[in-house]
Parts: sequence; structure tokens; C-alpha cells
Amino acid sequence: MTALILAQVAVTPGTLPGSVERAGSLRDGVIVALRAFASAVSTPYAAHLAEAEILRRRDPRQTPGELAHLAAAVILARSASPSP
Repeated sequence: MTALILAQVAVTPGTLPGSVERAGSLRDGVIVALRAFASAVSTPYAAHLAEAEILRRRDPRQTPGELAHLAAAVILARSASPSP
């Protein structure tokens, strides 16, 4: 779930503060953090992304914008996962 949330922050417009340029720089930093997290965890989280996506879609606190970009977040989280 952590990887998916980090990916959501990276891909959902408006989740990072500041100007477009600043948000782009922050987005790059979030992706670096996601990749560091992915390489450090011992759980093969990519195998559980489908379940994590279902939980996020059922979360009533998700905004329409977050939900609209959730599939892209799953792709990013999966791509950051180390190969088995």
C-alpha cells in the first residue's frame, strides 16, 4: 500500500504544492523515494498491487482526481518494483 500511495502522489496532479516547475521537481523526488522504498522492502509488494488498488478504490476519502489517476499509480508502483 505504501508504494501505491507514493505513486499516487507522484502521478495525481495537484497533490504536490507550488508552481508547475516546483511540483515537477517534487514529483521527481517522490519517484526517487518510491524506488528507494521498493528496493529496500523485503515484501514482494507488486504481487499485491491489485488488492491495494481495490482498497484505494473503496476508500471514501479518495477524491475523483486521485481515483482517475489510480491506474497510472499502479503502473508506476509496479515499474519501481525490483524484478523477482
